[in-house]
Amino acid sequence: MSYQPLSDSCSSQPGLSVPASPCGTQNPACLAERLVGVTEFLALLVIGWLLMHYLCTDTKGPNGADLGLPGFDSWYHARMSSMLPEVGLVREFPWLRFSYFTRTGHDFVSHHYGFHVMMLPFIKASEHFLGDAAPGARWAICTTFGVNLALFNLLLKAGGVRWRLLWLALILLMPHQFIMRSAHIRAIGPSLMFLMLITWLMFKRRPILTGLAIASYTHLYLGAVMYAPIIVATYAAAAAVGPAGQRHMPWKLVLITAGFWFLGVLTYPYAGGMLEFLRLQVFGTGLTPDIEVGGEWKPYEGVWWFTQMSAALLIVWTTAVVLRMRLGPNLDEKETTLLLLNFFFLLLTLKARRFVEYWPAFGLLSAAYMLAPVLSPLIERLERGWRSDEPQRGEVLRRVIIATLVTGAVALCGLGFFGGVAKFLLGDPRLTTVFGLAVVVTALGAAVGFLVRRLELWVVPVRTVLAAACLSAVGFGYPQWTEIRKSLRCGYDLKALRETMAYVREHSQPGDVIFTDDWDIFPVYFYHNTYNNYIVGLDPKFTHERRPDLWQRFVKITRGQTPCDITEPTPDENGKLVKKKLHVDLIDVREQFGAKWVITDRDHRSLANKLAKAKDIAELVYPVTSMSEAGEAEFLVFRVIWPEGRPAQGL
Repeated sequence: MSYQPLSDSCSSQPGLSVPASPCGTQNPACLAERLVGVTEFLALLVIGWLLMHYLCTDTKGPNGADLGLPGFDSWYHARMSSMLPEVGLVREFPWLRFSYFTRTGHDFVSHHYGFHVMMLPFIKASEHFLGDAAPGARWAICTTFGVNLALFNLLLKAGGVRWRLLWLALILLMPHQFIMRSAHIRAIGPSLMFLMLITWLMFKRRPILTGLAIASYTHLYLGAVMYAPIIVATYAAAAAVGPAGQRHMPWKLVLITAGFWFLGVLTYPYAGGMLEFLRLQVFGTGLTPDIEVGGEWKPYEGVWWFTQMSAALLIVWTTAVVLRMRLGPNLDEKETTLLLLNFFFLLLTLKARRFVEYWPAFGLLSAAYMLAPVLSPLIERLERGWRSDEPQRGEVLRRVIIATLVTGAVALCGLGFFGGVAKFLLGDPRLTTVFGLAVVVTALGAAVGFLVRRLELWVVPVRTVLAAACLSAVGFGYPQWTEIRKSLRCGYDLKALRETMAYVREHSQPGDVIFTDDWDIFPVYFYHNTYNNYIVGLDPKFTHERRPDLWQRFVKITRGQTPCDITEPTPDENGKLVKKKLHVDLIDVREQFGAKWVITDRDHRSLANKLAKAKDIAELVYPVTSMSEAGEAEFLVFRVIWPEGRPAQGL
């Protein structure tokens, strides 16, 4: 039997004997199938939401009970989203005095503004009910993960992949950094969502909807300016070189999506600085950095470690390639597209580890599509045996449904009891997520039971229940997830940080500049204090590109390496960079950066000690007034001493 992918028509679904007619209101079986599809989508969304929520509910800081956010940039995105109704689309970014997003002037390019808009309903809901934006940011990223699971399932269906629950379970066994980074409040998760949506719409041959998705994607995340053309071009090339008799050039898709791409670019609020920003971000920071950049832009250092982390995916994908090469048939346009995208994102991942957020999904999809025609004959035989005796099958199915409902009820009661006891005695809320999942599984079992008895849909609903159980077992039972939860814990003592920022706000003027001890601390400071301004942040290149002299001054001062001499390109009177020999000293905090305050953490005691000794430059004011009393204080605040009557310079 030759392999034929499943179509949208119910007549192609196993176990249904209906005339071959298009789905619609006149075809009850197809209507029921659509209802099952919607139920399946919503069930996967909820399951994905709960699984990600499980990971995000262990983000307490080192010395406090407050739940925080994982990673560094998460705090920046949460605050930017929260500020949108009040400040609108920011055209300049005064909170960073020496970060420049374009070659000249102070124009700001918010390349995540669409992501901030997407999070806004979640952020405002959590601020209204809980008084804090952080929970809403977590809700948004949990929702994104759930949608990604549902879209992954839709792509499996579009490729005629059978037994999808097994592939859905496998996606939860992907490299732990894929799961971990999916929990960060960043645009990468929503970006993957749009990439899968665009791929699914192309495979369904919906060019106008594909174009609309591309235009929307461009506004969500500026990386779409590059990714969208690549993914469409890959599909077009795969269609043009496909198997004999299937080759074609999808000109309609190419032209329509190109038009919508231009529409997205032209209507982008920061279109004027778009190309310049991409050049700086992608090449200056990402692919060809000339200074020390964030760890996510670095490659994985150990090949063996990367192989171990990706073992499940590499084994499955390699098996798929070998079996497909051995048993055939030739790859069609969809399979070739996913294969090429798999290689594209793998190469990016080997170049910079941040792209591990894309590669596993497309690698697993590629494996599923290649294995589908190979495994289809075996699956057909198994399903034929399942349908061989309908009365007996109906009785077995009835027992499965009853067992599912009973098991769900027992799990609901048991987990509810033990979860409540654990939370009461140990103050541990982790089991409440499992409790919530038990409610969902039980409700889903009841809904599926009704559909099966009412509409006589035998195969798909049972798989939906099994998928829920399988995903739950894998998600909560796999040891990797416990380790991921630990790695997502907030690295800041949020109570101490809030108290520190409250002191600075109370004793400072609006816009006073705070000199920080590192560039990556900015997002969490910004989240808790937008009353004051800061020196550098978001990315070192945003300072180094225009003012390499200031960046090197910042590096030497924060590392406690002053006084010293450096030779760096420095702007002359015409703005041209000319190499000069410069003297760097602690007084530059005041004279070059115009800072009124300095905040140091426990990792930068060398800077704090130098400031404490420089009585004419700064004085320790919080939480103590002497370094001998500082002990293990998380944060130390110094007030910079300015000559009386002299305004701040260097601004």
